[in-house]
Amino acid sequence: MTKAVPPEPLGEPGRQSSLVQAADAESLASADAPRLADALELSHLREAVLGHKRAEKLQRALFAIADMAGSDLDMSTMLRSLHHIVGGLMYAENLFIALHDSERDSVRFIYYADVADSAGFDPAIEIPMQELEHYLTWYVIREGRALMGGAAELDQQVHGPLRVLGPQCHDWLGVPMVSVGIVRGALVVQSYVERPRYTEDDQALLAFVGSHILTALERKQAQAELERQVERRTAELARANAVLTGEVRERERGERLQTALFRISALSSTAGGMQDFYAAVHGIVGELINAKNFYIALLSDDRSELFFPYWVDEHQSGNETRALRKGGPEYVIRHGQPALLDDAQIKRLEVLGEVSGYGVPAHCWLGVPLICSDTVVGVVAVQSYSADVHYGRRDEELLTFVSYQIANSLERKRAAEKLKSINTELEQHVVERTRELREQISVREAIELALKQRNADLEAANQQLAGTQSQLLQSEKMASVGQLAAGVAHEINNPIGYIRSNLTSLQGYLRDIFGLLRAYESMEQAVDPGNVQLQRLHALKENIDLTYLRADIPSLLAESLDGIARVDAIVRDLKDFSHVDEAEWQEVDIHHGLESTLNVAAHEIKYKAEVVKEYGHLPRIECLPFQLNQVFLNLLVNAAHAIENRGKITLRTGSEQNHVWLQFSDSGRGIPAENLKRIFDPFFTTKPVGVGTGLGLSVSYGIIKKHGGSIEVSSQIDEGTTFTIRLPIKARKGAAGV
Repeated sequence: MTKAVPPEPLGEPGRQSSLVQAADAESLASADAPRLADALELSHLREAVLGHKRAEKLQRALFAIADMAGSDLDMSTMLRSLHHIVGGLMYAENLFIALHDSERDSVRFIYYADVADSAGFDPAIEIPMQELEHYLTWYVIREGRALMGGAAELDQQVHGPLRVLGPQCHDWLGVPMVSVGIVRGALVVQSYVERPRYTEDDQALLAFVGSHILTALERKQAQAELERQVERRTAELARANAVLTGEVRERERGERLQTALFRISALSSTAGGMQDFYAAVHGIVGELINAKNFYIALLSDDRSELFFPYWVDEHQSGNETRALRKGGPEYVIRHGQPALLDDAQIKRLEVLGEVSGYGVPAHCWLGVPLICSDTVVGVVAVQSYSADVHYGRRDEELLTFVSYQIANSLERKRAAEKLKSINTELEQHVVERTRELREQISVREAIELALKQRNADLEAANQQLAGTQSQLLQSEKMASVGQLAAGVAHEINNPIGYIRSNLTSLQGYLRDIFGLLRAYESMEQAVDPGNVQLQRLHALKENIDLTYLRADIPSLLAESLDGIARVDAIVRDLKDFSHVDEAEWQEVDIHHGLESTLNVAAHEIKYKAEVVKEYGHLPRIECLPFQLNQVFLNLLVNAAHAIENRGKITLRTGSEQNHVWLQFSDSGRGIPAENLKRIFDPFFTTKPVGVGTGLGLSVSYGIIKKHGGSIEVSSQIDEGTTFTIRLPIKARKGAAGV
C-alpha cells in the first residue's frame, strides 16, 4: 500500500527538510500503528502462554514431590524420581543432594548423580564438615546462600579460599535447603559441557524446588523413623506377649497338674479294683503327656522279683512276673532317680552294661521311681517307638510329680484293699462264731469303726499336708526371726543400761562441778581485779565460752538420755513383738501387741501411709501373742504395699458378747473380685514375681483358725481393702485343735 507524500512546507531549506522527515515518520507511524499493536499483543500472549505452561509444569512437579513424600517408595527410588522431576524443569544431568546434621556438624550425600565422577559418596556415611572446609558445598551450607557460575566467578563469590573436589565443571549452581530459618543441606546441579549458563531464574527455581524437596525428605525420614519405632514397639510387644503367653501356659500347666494330682488322690478312696485304679491313672497321665505306651512295675515284698500289675503297649504284650535283670525299670530302681533315655543313651548304657535290650527297642523311654516311706517300691514308665514323640525334661518333672501322688494313692489303695480283705475274713469268722463270740464281735466291730475313722482322719490329714507344710515352714521361719530378735534385744539391753547409768552419773557429777564453779566465782569478788592469775582465769573463761557450756551441757545430756530412752523403747517393743518367752496361751492386752507391731513395721508404713487409730475398749483375751503379732504384721505390711503413693491405714477395735474384733483398712488399689476367694490359698499372690511368696495371708488364716476365730475381707477397686478379725475372749482350744 503506497502512501501520498505531502508537499514540503515553505521556509528555510534545512528546516523544511527536517519538517518533511518528521511528517513522513508521523505519517508512517500512524499508518503502521494497528499492525504494531497486534504484533505486541501477540508477543505478550505468547509470553503469557509460556509463563502459564512453566507455572503449570512447576506446579505439577511440586505436586509430584509432595505425593512422593507420602508414598511407599523407598528412599533411593524417591531420590531418583526427584532427580527426574528437577531435570524436567532445568538442565540437571548432574545433581546431588547433601543433608547437614547441625548437632554432629556432619554431612551425608544422600543422592549423587554425576557423569564425570562415578565414585560418588556412600549415602550412609557421615562426613564431618571440617573435611569439606572451603569446598563449594561447605560455603553454601555455612553461609546459607546460593553460588552460581564458572570456576572464576565462583572464586569471586566466596569469602575465603576455594578448594575444588572432583572434575572441573563448566557451570555450577548450588542453593541451600532451608527449614525454619536453619540450613538443612544443599541442592546442587552442574554442567561439564558447553551450554547456556545457569541464570538467576534457574537459581530461584532451584531454590524454590529445593525447599519442597527438603520438606518431602523430612516427611519421608519422619515416616521412616515412625515405621522403625513401630517395628521396634511391635517387636517389644511381641516379646512381652511371648513372656505373658509363656506365663499363662506355665500357669495352665500347673493347674492341669494340680487337677490331675487331686483326681489321682481321689481315686484311692473310690470303689473298684486295682485294675480300675491303674486304668484311671493311665487316663489322667495321658491328658498331661503322650502315654500311649504306659506301664507300672512293682517290686515283690522280698524285692527279688518285678511284676507288672498294669501294662499298655502298642508293640508288646503285658509282661509277667520276672526275676530282676538289667532292664529299664531295674535301672531306675537301682539308682532311685528318674531316667530319661533316647535311643543313643540306651545304646550307651548297653555298652556300659547298665541295661540290656529286650523286646522292641524304644526310641525314647522315661521311667520315674515310685517311692513310699523313702523306699523305692516300683516304677511308672512311658515309652515311644516313633521319632515324632520325644519326651523332655518338663515331661520328666511332670511324671515325677504324678509319681509321688501315684505312690501315695497306691499305698492307700493297697491298704484299703488289704483292710477290705481283712474285714471280709473277719466277717466270715464272725458269722461262723456268731453265737459263741458275741462279745468279741462287738469289740471287733468297734475296732473296725475306729480303724475306718482313723483311716478317714489320715486321708484328710494327708490332703491338708501340702498346704500346711508350707505354713509350718513359714511359721518356723518367723519363730526363728522372733528368737533372733529377742536375743538381739537382750544383748542390746545391757549396753543401754550402763550407758543410761553412766549418763545419769555424769549428770550428777556435772551438777557438782557447776556448783563448785559457782563457789569459785563468788570468791572472785574478793580477789584484786588487777591480779594476773584472775585476769588469765577470765581470759580462759571467755576462750571456752563457759556461759554457753553451762547452758548446752545439760541439753546435750538430756538429749542423750532421751535417745537412750527411745532405743530402749524400740528394743522393748521388738522383744514384746517376738514374745519368745510367751509361747504358751495367756491373757494379754491386744492393743499392746498391736502397738508393738506398729513400731516394728514403722519403716514399711511411715513413707506410704498415715496410721489412724480408732480403738475401742477391749478386755484381755486368751491367745498366743507372738502368733497374733505375726498376723498383725502381715496385714499391716500388705496394707502398705497396696498403697501406691500416699494413703491412710485405719485400725479399729471393739468387742461384742464373747468376742473382740479388729479391722485393718487401707486406701489402696483394692483386690479384684475374682481374687477375693483365693487370697488365703497357699502360694497365691498378686504381687510381681520375686516380690511375694503368697504365704502371709495363708499363715494368718491358719493362726486365726487355731485361735477359734475368723478372718474376713471386703474390697473395692481403687477404694481400698478391709480385713476383719474376730477372736474369742476365752480360747476354744479344743475346737481349734490346739
